[in-house]
Amino acid sequence: MNDKQQIANEINKYFVNIGPNLAQSLPNTPDIPSYHSYLKGDFVNSFSLFLITPYEICRVVAAIASKTSAGHDDISTQVMKIALPHIAPQLCDIINSSFSLGIVPDQMKIAKVYLLFKSGDRSLVINYRPISILPAFSKLIEKLVYKRLMSYLCDHNILYQIVILLLLLYQYQFGFCPNHDTSLAVMEMVDQITAAVDAKKFFRAIY
Repeated sequence: MNDKQQIANEINKYFVNIGPNLAQSLPNTPDIPSYHSYLKGDFVNSFSLFLITPYEICRVVAAIASKTSAGHDDISTQVMKIALPHIAPQLCDIINSSFSLGIVPDQMKIAKVYLLFKSGDRSLVINYRPISILPAFSKLIEKLVYKRLMSYLCDHNILYQIVILLLLLYQYQFGFCPNHDTSLAVMEMVDQITAAVDAKKFFRAIY
């Protein structure tokens, strides 16, 4: 193919059908209990997106990596950091309105999609991986919501119950938990392998 529009349409057709095709190939699973049966407890305080301050915005943005890649609005995190001292109060008003109304601005939901070549024949779409680049400001909102959600889940011990729902033990849940990361998962695995070798046992892992 040489026509750019045709190429884009064929690439899009391939990637939007991956999910449905995969779903069709999976066997039917037995009914599982409702998530309600795992979430026990009577919580006086419900989850709330409490309002933010310009100071909090500055702290969160400072922790975001400075990148030159930009979303559809052509504003990178690097540019956002430079502009922040001048726009923090106005940005605070916009995000607080989003939290209060429960509406995310449409422009922050648009992703710019790039195809990253993996290996093999460059003319085959299967050899590419799509990468979505979201607007820098949508990443800011995401991190502010994440802080509030994680705080609520940890304060009310709900995260533990969610992990049980996933049939995991809390101490072995390394992702999306404060002070947990993949390096701890590797250390845990090495620990178990070492213990098995020392005890003259076999070690097996299922991924």
